[in-house]
Amino acid sequence: MIAFCSSRKHKMRDQTSIHMSFLAGLRVMEIAALTVGDVYDTAGAVRSQFNITGTQAKGCNTRAIYVNNKPSVC
Repeated sequence: MIAFCSSRKHKMRDQTSIHMSFLAGLRVMEIAALTVGDVYDTAGAVRSQFNITGTQAKGCNTRAIYVNNKPSVC
């Protein structure tokens, strides 16, 4: 799937969406609702955690998403 995304026009966006879905357990609707400010802090670093609000999530439930800073091998 990642290899297929590499052949597309917006490969970085597509690959990031796949990784967010599989590795963070996010649904398509939740990924689409994310903003840069949800994931990055004011200094430009990736947050260690961000929240999906009830309006962004299925079932109107707010939940925390934790981000691992260690690189993973895919």
